[in-house]
Amino acid sequence: FNSAFWYLIKYVLGKKAPYSCKFAFRSFTLDFKDTEVSEDDTVSSESCEKNSLSSWQNRTPTSEEEAAALKLQAIWRGTYVRKVLNSRKPGTKENTTVKETLQKLWTVIELNFEQCAVILLREMFKRNCKSIEKFPCYEDEWCKMSFADYAVTYADQPPNVWFVVFREIFLVPEDMLIVPKVYTTIPSCRLHVVDNDTLEEMPHVFFKVAPRVYPKNKKGYTFMAEAHTGDLPVAAGRWKLRLIGSYSPLPFLSREAVNNVYSTKEIKEYYIPNDKHVMFRYSVKVAASHIATVQLQTSKSDVFIKLQVLDNEEEIVSVTGKGHAVIPAFNFLSNVTLLSS
Repeated sequence: FNSAFWYLIKYVLGKKAPYSCKFAFRSFTLDFKDTEVSEDDTVSSESCEKNSLSSWQNRTPTSEEEAAALKLQAIWRGTYVRKVLNSRKPGTKENTTVKETLQKLWTVIELNFEQCAVILLREMFKRNCKSIEKFPCYEDEWCKMSFADYAVTYADQPPNVWFVVFREIFLVPEDMLIVPKVYTTIPSCRLHVVDNDTLEEMPHVFFKVAPRVYPKNKKGYTFMAEAHTGDLPVAAGRWKLRLIGSYSPLPFLSREAVNNVYSTKEIKEYYIPNDKHVMFRYSVKVAASHIATVQLQTSKSDVFIKLQVLDNEEEIVSVTGKGHAVIPAFNFLSNVTLLSS
C-alpha cells in the first residue's frame, strides 16, 4: 500500500514531490524502507555531489574515511527517525507542518477524487498486495482493457502516389503492453513504430506492428502510417489509430492534438550506373530541428535498395527495401549537415 500511496502522491504533484511531502509520507506511514522514496532522495543527493570538492573525485576513500562516513550516516538516520516520530505527536512543530502538508495534498486529491481512487487501487493491484484480496473486484483487473483512438482525415489522392497519413510522437508513462490497430479504407496502408531513443523500428508480423511491451523511454515513440494509392485514385476519407493496452494511463501525445498537414519535398532523377552502386547522395542543411520521413521509390520494382542517413560519413540510420524504402521518422537537428545516400 505504501508504494501505491507514494505513486499517487507523485501523480497528483506532477511527479516532483518536494521534501515536505516525502517527510509527511514517512510520518504518515512510518515507512523508512520504501525504495521509490529512497530513489527520489538519491537523485537530490546526486545533484549535491556535483558541487563536491574536486579533491574527492576519482579517489578511493581510506578505511578511516569509510568508518567516519558510516558513523555520520548512523547519526543522521537516528536524528531523522526521531524527527519523524516527533512529527506524530500532537502539538509539536513538526506535527503542525506535516498536518498542513497532508491537508494540502488531500485538497488536491479531492479535486479529482474518483480518478485518484482508481489510480491508488490499480497500483495496489499491480504490486500484488495481500490486502487486495479484500476487494471483491480484484480478480476483474487482469481481464480489463483500455484503449484510446486518434483519428485524422486525408485529402483526395491521385493514382500511383505515396503519402504520409499519420505521424505523431507518443510518450509512454511506464512499461506496458500495447497493441496498435489501424482502421482505414485505403487498400495499401502500413503503420510503423520507431523508438526515438534507439531509432529502432518495432517488428512487424504479416505487415502489422506486433503486440509487445513498450519500455518507458526519454524521447517517446513515433507512430507513422504510410499509404500507396496504386493504379486507382483514393477519395478523401478518415484514418484512425487505436492503441489497446491492459490498463491506463495509455501512451499519450507529445502535443495537444494530432496533425494531418505535412510539407512534402519531392526529387525525381535518373539513376546513372557507377562502380560504387550509389544512386544518389544529397547534402541536407537543416534550418530548424524537426522530425521528417524519408521515402525512396524506384521505377524498377524488383531492385534492392538501401537508404541511409549519414552524419560526417557515419551511418545514423538505414533501411533496405525492394523497389521502395522508407525511414519512418528521423529527427534532423539544426546547424548539422546530414548526408543521405
